[in-house]
Amino acid sequence: MKYTVVSTLTLGPGTKLGLSKEQAASRAHLLTPAGKGHYITNAHVQFKAGEEINCDDELPKHAAQLVEKAGKAPPAAPGGDGKPPSDAVI
Repeated sequence: MKYTVVSTLTLGPGTKLGLSKEQAASRAHLLTPAGKGHYITNAHVQFKAGEEINCDDELPKHAAQLVEKAGKAPPAAPGGDGKPPSDAVI
């Protein structure tokens, strides 16, 4: 499943992830290749907000509030229809 990190995320050793070449290159010393585009973490690995990761295994419980499914629409603004409230001063 593809996730977008919404707040700094740290994953422990033994986590199998799908990462881009760029993501893997900057963390190469912390990863073991496990197939095309997939890696297993050897130590704690951090991801910053906005990064996308793939994880077919269940993420640790602490990660649930730090990621959201990729492609999920951002929360709607108050009113939800994109129009200003009827009592707005324009």
